[in-house]
Amino acid sequence: MNMQLSDTHYLHLKPTSSKLLIILSATGTKAGRFNLWGLRDKIPHNILFLRVAENDWYQNGVSGLANSHEGTISAIKSIVSKNDIKEVYTCGSSMGGWAAIFYGAELNCNALAFSPEILLKLPHSRSAKMMPVETTVRFHDIRNKIEGSKSLFYIYTGERDPVDLYCADLVKDFENVEVTTFPNDEHTVLRTLVSNGQFLPMLWLFMSGSKINKQKDAGRALNYEGFAENYYFGWSAYQSKDNDNARAFLEIALSKYAAASHAQYIMGSLLYRHKDFSKGKDYMLMALALRPDIPEHHVGVAQYFRRIGLLDDAIRMHLDIQSRWPESYQSRYELAMIYIEIDDKQQAISQLKEVVRLQPKRKAYKDALSKLQ
Repeated sequence: MNMQLSDTHYLHLKPTSSKLLIILSATGTKAGRFNLWGLRDKIPHNILFLRVAENDWYQNGVSGLANSHEGTISAIKSIVSKNDIKEVYTCGSSMGGWAAIFYGAELNCNALAFSPEILLKLPHSRSAKMMPVETTVRFHDIRNKIEGSKSLFYIYTGERDPVDLYCADLVKDFENVEVTTFPNDEHTVLRTLVSNGQFLPMLWLFMSGSKINKQKDAGRALNYEGFAENYYFGWSAYQSKDNDNARAFLEIALSKYAAASHAQYIMGSLLYRHKDFSKGKDYMLMALALRPDIPEHHVGVAQYFRRIGLLDDAIRMHLDIQSRWPESYQSRYELAMIYIEIDDKQQAISQLKEVVRLQPKRKAYKDALSKLQ
C-alpha cells in the first residue's frame, strides 16, 4: 500500500522488501513533489520520500511527520517498526544531502550524499543565501555527529564548487567517510550521475551493502592538502570584493594544485578586476587549456580582447562561443557591452533580450535592457 500522507512525505511500500530508502529532497521542491520520484519503479525496496516546506535545511524536521526534528526522527522510527523494516538507508543532494548525512547519523544508517554542506551558513553558501532569515539553526556543524556515528557516509561532490569541496575536505579523513570528487562538476553531481546512467548502479551497490567502486572520472583535488580551504576562502573573498585577500588565498590554492581550472578562472577574473589584463589573460588561458569545454573560459579570453581594444576579435570570438553554446548568457552580455561601445544599439538590445530570457531573475540584466529600450 502506498500512502500520500501529506505534501511533505510519501511512503512507497514494497511488501517483499525489508529495506527502506529515505530520499530527502533539495531546495525548491514544490508541495507534493519529491526528488528522485522515478525510483519507485526502479528499485525493489520501500521508499520514504521527504521534503520540507521551506529551505530550512531540515532544522525543524518534516512538518507532515512532526513539528520538530526529534518528532520527525521518532515518526520515521515508527514507520520502520510498523513495516518490519530491517535496514534503512538515506540519500539526498544539496540540502537533501546535508539531511541524508544528519538523518543517517540520527537513525544509525548508511548515507549517500551528493554536494552536501557540512558547516551551514558559510559565507556565500547556498544555506546562507536560501535559508529563511528567521530560521533558528540548531545543527550548524555536523562533524561531531558524523565522526561519532557507526554509520558509513558516502559523499560525492564537484571540484568546481568551492563551498561543496571545502565541506568535503573537512570530513575526508574520517574513518567512516568516503569522499569522491569530480573535476568537471559543480553543484550538479547527482544530476550528472543520473543523466549518464551511473547513479542507479551506485544506488543498488549502496543498498546491497557492497563497496561502491571509485568512478573512473573521479578527481584528485583533495589529495593536495590546503587546496580546498584556500580555494574556498579565495573564492569567498572574491565574491565579497575583498580583492587583496582573494588574491592571497587563490595564490596559495594554485600553488597547491595548479590543475584546478575554476581557481585559475577566478584568479583571471580577479586580475581583470584589478585591470591587470595581461596577467589575467594568462590565468584565463590556463583555465581554457585545462577545460576547453567550459564556455566561461572562452568568454574570459574574449574579455581580454575587449579590454585591450581588439573589439572585432572579441566580437568574432563571442559569435563563435554562441554558435557552440547558445545558452551562454555571459557571452551574450559581454557582446552586448561591446555593441554598446561601438554604438550598435539594436544588436546590443538583441543580445540583452537573450540574456534576460536566460536569466529572468537577474534584475541588473533587466535594468541594462531597459536603459536601451
